[in-house]
Amino acid sequence: MLDLADAPPVALTRIPFTTWLRVQRIIEGSDTACLLVAPQPLARSAGGLTLLLAGRARWAGDADRNRHLAGADVTVRVVSPRRRVDAR
Repeated sequence: MLDLADAPPVALTRIPFTTWLRVQRIIEGSDTACLLVAPQPLARSAGGLTLLLAGRARWAGDADRNRHLAGADVTVRVVSPRRRVDAR
């Protein structure tokens, strides 16, 4: 997993496309999956898939010191621009 969620978008756009080709070649032919987490679509490959995630945390407790995470409501949307598929 490569977590780039907090990286500035400007820095992410400066990553050369060949970087993603190299990553693809490293995992090609293996049972390995590469998960790239970013705030916007960033890399594409022949077998790549884009998942759009949206959600919000649910908190419990009535005071700041008493609050805890009670759950999360998450929506996942599968987007594949090559195949013109947009599924929920």
